Amino acid sequence: MDEIQVIMSRVRAAKGGNAGRVSMWVADDDPYLGPLNPSPLEKVERFSIWEPVPFGQDARGVRVEIPVMWQSMFFGGLPRRGKTFSQRLLTAAGLLDPFVRHYVADGKGGADWMPMKAVAHRLVMGAEDDAIEALKAMLAELLTEMERRFALLRDLPTSVCPEGKLTPDIVAKYNLPVIFVTIDELQEYFTAMEREDREQVINDLCRIARRGPAAGFVSNFASQRPDADSVPTKLREIITIRYSTQVVDRASSDMVLGKGKAAQGADASVLSEEHKGVGVLVTGPASYVTVRADYLDGTGFAVLCRKGRVLREVAGQLTGEAAGDVTAAADAAGVTVPAIVSDTLEVMRHSPRMFTTDLLNGLVNLDEDEYGDFNAEALAAALEAAGVKRTSKQVKISGSNGAGYQRRDIEAAVPAEILLSTGR
Repeated sequence: MDEIQVIMSRVRAAKGGNAGRVSMWVADDDPYLGPLNPSPLEKVERFSIWEPVPFGQDARGVRVEIPVMWQSMFFGGLPRRGKTFSQRLLTAAGLLDPFVRHYVADGKGGADWMPMKAVAHRLVMGAEDDAIEALKAMLAELLTEMERRFALLRDLPTSVCPEGKLTPDIVAKYNLPVIFVTIDELQEYFTAMEREDREQVINDLCRIARRGPAAGFVSNFASQRPDADSVPTKLREIITIRYSTQVVDRASSDMVLGKGKAAQGADASVLSEEHKGVGVLVTGPASYVTVRADYLDGTGFAVLCRKGRVLREVAGQLTGEAAGDVTAAADAAGVTVPAIVSDTLEVMRHSPRMFTTDLLNGLVNLDEDEYGDFNAEALAAALEAAGVKRTSKQVKISGSNGAGYQRRDIEAAVPAEILLSTGR
């Protein structure tokens, strides 16, 4: 019998147990395989982030929910084991609450988080130099907002703010939406940064994760390599909720779930390659459970992003970059923008101009199947066919001239009414 089929837990004194008494549950087959569990969020029109988020089910089929308010989360595990899919479930719940403001960064810069452009107040894609600067600016903005909120909360009477922290009533009365900070592929940022920048970003993230919850900040971080070099211990150790998909050994499991957790039974290294979307969830010093996360694919996530945009438009809560994103606005208006235009704008999100070679590399990173065989000539032909008219074939960046594109030329290929609606 495989250990994954056995659940053993100590019977506590409150239930008539003692240190030598355990409860054992045994499954006939692997309880984490079989049909996928569709996320209940796909059938929900609106959700309150103040409620526990539906996350998955345990071996017995019991539903598992995660309360995210006042918490910080960390997801880790090997590539292609469902880490990002699991992390997205919590962010997806926040999409369906119009009084949640999203700040998102994806160090990989692929397609997983791109639908968030429809909703995100700030969206950082990739770990190139311009993206790193955008991440630093995003964190600085978050810290400024956090301190502003604490100052406001301190001045409120105890009849309104009895515990000195955000409440649903304060959110509505003072227009202080919950701040949801999602950062995936942290290791990409830390390995790409210079030491000084790395230390500053780590300190900023620690401040947000440690002090932010009382101001209504929810941190949702993830990394493929949760070692001391990729994600420092001082950041991981202040996270309150952790989830690990399969890892290579007990030491790696402890790096995600916390020191000594494998010895207590919370060991993600016992999971196999077949256990995609399955992980060990630690919610407290002595609380853990193996969970098969609900399934929400990229298409379903994109649908929720579009739904979240509509909710925010109605509530007057569509802000930041989402309010000015031309491709997201086109999607919302039912206007079709050629994929090459929307993808090029996505790659150039943080850059007013870009060399052709860098643009090609970004497109390949975004969708290798579509752009893997593209060269400069193919790119130029595709953009011209999509209506892009280049005002110049040369761009100047940091004192160097070369073949490239201006973002304003790409945006000009989007229908005028869409540009006007975004303030362009």
